[in-house]
Amino acid sequence: GCAGCDKVGTKKCSRCGAAAYCSAECQRKAWPEHKVSCQRVDSVENDVRELLKAGKVYSARERVRQLPSPNKKLDAELEEQFSLGIHSEIIDGAIRVESVGDMGRGYVAARDLQPGEPLLFDTAFLAVPVDGPKAMHERMQEKLAKRLTGEARRRSAKIDAQADFFYSVVKDLPLKGNMERGVFNCNSITEEQQEQLMVFSICEGCAMPCTEEPFMALYPAACYFNHSCAPNASTESSRSTLLVRAAQPIAAGEEVFVSYLPTALLDRPLAERRDRLQGGRGFECRCRRCLAGPGEGEGAAAATEEDAPPAFERLPKL
Repeated sequence: GCAGCDKVGTKKCSRCGAAAYCSAECQRKAWPEHKVSCQRVDSVENDVRELLKAGKVYSARERVRQLPSPNKKLDAELEEQFSLGIHSEIIDGAIRVESVGDMGRGYVAARDLQPGEPLLFDTAFLAVPVDGPKAMHERMQEKLAKRLTGEARRRSAKIDAQADFFYSVVKDLPLKGNMERGVFNCNSITEEQQEQLMVFSICEGCAMPCTEEPFMALYPAACYFNHSCAPNASTESSRSTLLVRAAQPIAAGEEVFVSYLPTALLDRPLAERRDRLQGGRGFECRCRRCLAGPGEGEGAAAATEEDAPPAFERLPKL
């Protein structure tokens, strides 16, 4: 029966698996007494929930994938955490953010990395289809405004967490072309309009194309990878998650670069790549491959950036 009343206990304590309860309310009432004897039982379910509590969504996902058969409940819990769009995980301490000389700060290898090794897992805070009736950054801003305005934050713990994340993390993401935030401080527009313009600029400057479906997504942690047209890391992304992997051996201390361009565009001529980056991200690419000039290094999208001059376009500090 139920450990808190005389009814039938149909739900077991997820921590010890011993006590059963008829409802969550009954479990809460019984907790002061039960916690004295409640001992955590080693299980995949408990391991996954502990990882989720710590925000290690990638580790939790990989643990679930090791199960011999699908677990719909754990899959649903994972998807719920992914849908928040506020979690990211540096995997096994592979990379770290530090000063990279004249380029400011960026992700560098914390140890020697091997091709295919996972480096960073991130979840999308915002995502919209590539094609739409309005520009991508406008649709992202409208989606965010709809999510956070009104009474929704008071009624939903999920939206409240997303709002906290927006004001503590997303608002500090780099602006398009590394613009200074003071550019929006103008007496002729309201604070609401200033915030709208800032979100426009963040989305334009940071959103990345998804590799698995025709979407653009804003991955907050991944925003701090610097760009190269000859990246040493690759991305695997959908409208909800992104995984960055080493594309080649990367020595400890070497900076890790991704491409802001879709893979197909990396094979395009220098002028076309630069035009796309200038128009979409607001900067002129000065990676090693582009500095080599037209005809030099073309078709070498996977070339190393070793010994590159300190002239890569960088994003502001975390």
